[in-house]
Amino acid sequence: MPTTSRPVALLLSAAALLSVTGCSGSAEPTSARTPLAPQAAATDPSASYTSAPPTGRGAEQPTTAPAPRKKDLAKQPHGSIHQTVAPHAVRTQQASARSATDAGVTVEVTGHASVKATARVPGEVSGDAVRVTLRIANGSADPLDLDAVSVDLRDAQGASASALSTAPTQPFRGRLAAGGRASGTYVFVIPTASRKGSTLVVSPTARSLLTFPNTL
Repeated sequence: MPTTSRPVALLLSAAALLSVTGCSGSAEPTSARTPLAPQAAATDPSASYTSAPPTGRGAEQPTTAPAPRKKDLAKQPHGSIHQTVAPHAVRTQQASARSATDAGVTVEVTGHASVKATARVPGEVSGDAVRVTLRIANGSADPLDLDAVSVDLRDAQGASASALSTAPTQPFRGRLAAGGRASGTYVFVIPTASRKGSTLVVSPTARSLLTFPNTL
């Protein structure tokens, strides 16, 4: 009957439409899907993903040395082979007897003896030698750098005798406080015949030179 079949058809059409709408609402668009994790991509060859660079506290950061500042560069020494350094005067003083004093520093020859020197390092020689003992008294107001003290023995022609660096040599070492005293021992290889007219030269500071003629 035409009157009753029309409502039934409308109801069937509405039910079919609701069924289609419900199914399509649960589906997700392809473009909105979350990218696969690396583990999933490893099992699925068709999967692809992009790994972002590591960030955060544990990430390795590039290191770049800071550029030097102008004031730091100004502190660095500058020089040239064409630069002329102003010379400083060196005071030379001849000892009276076996003691000499300059700028508050007193050097005294306390003894000497003939010995047989045995060379133990390359460049040194063995032979007849003389052992000289010295004492330094720092009468200045400042500490004295004993490592900078130089001792030399020159024959009558002005040639320096060969010095021994090993035992029994015991040169001055360290820093000598104001008012302090220190002793040192030096060994020079020099034939007995060449000792006449020899001169012991001691430089306690960079600006003083003390000579002890005919000490041996």
